[in-house]
Parts: sequence; C-alpha cells; structure tokens
Amino acid sequence: PDAQFIYLQQAPIQTLHALMNGWRTGSFVPYPDLPQWYGEYPWSFTLIPEWKSLSAKSLAEICFTQYKACHTQCIDSLSKLSSAQVYVLDINLWQEDPSASGEKLFRFLKRPRPKNTLRLELLPIQSPHQMQNAIELQSISNKINKYHINSVVTFR
Repeated sequence: PDAQFIYLQQAPIQTLHALMNGWRTGSFVPYPDLPQWYGEYPWSFTLIPEWKSLSAKSLAEICFTQYKACHTQCIDSLSKLSSAQVYVLDINLWQEDPSASGEKLFRFLKRPRPKNTLRLELLPIQSPHQMQNAIELQSISNKINKYHINSVVTFR
C-alpha cells in the first residue's frame, strides 16, 4: 500500500522507432511459433489482446497498437492510485534540465538527492531502417499524436 511508482514518458516516435527496430532484428521474439500469427516478422515484445487482428497491418501500426495497449494499461492502473504514489517523469524534460528534474523526483521519493545527477540519455536512432520507419510512422502520425496528447500527456 505504500509503494511508489515512476511512470516514464517520452515522445512516442522515439519509442516506436525502437520497437520497430526491435521487431526487424528478430531478437525480441517471446513466442517463436505463435499460432495464427501471419505477420511479416515473428511476433515481438508484449503480446497484446488484439494481436490476431494485426497480421495484415504495417509494422508501424503493430508497434503503435502495442505502445497504446501498454500505456493504456499503465495509465488505467496508475490512475487508481493517489498522486502521492505516482510520479510522472518526462525523459525529455530530464534531459533539458536534469538538476531540476532530479530535485523533483527525489522530493517525491522523500529521499536525499545523490551528489551526482543521474543521467537519462536517449541515444540517437542508429538503424539502417530509420528512413523506412519514419515513412511508415508518418502515415499514422495523426493517430499517434492524438493518442499521446489525449491520454499520455494529460495523465496527472
């Protein structure tokens, strides 16, 4: 009952690029012989309830549906807790001002702040598929932005 949760947020495009790259590598396949999965790549990462309906979708759609399902589940669960138990940490704001962000985080945790500021770094996307990802994501950018603004950004 006294647990505290830190909900990490970042711009969805960065997360979606990483998911798409992971799918393409085939290194994150928890169900190698998933029955009734006919997608271009083996199912990767989290198996979500609507997975069967995604076989014919683009990789961007599949990854966005995973992203949305996971964030929706987190937000639904965390919204049932008191604000004293949940801290939303925006990775982009942390990068802009790690000192101020760290101060707020450790105040929430009611812990002394370490002498050295913690670094959260988003590595630049390095992938031979970077341009292909961008093109696929562009086709669903309105959906991504609408979900992010209406659900993720407005949480807490």
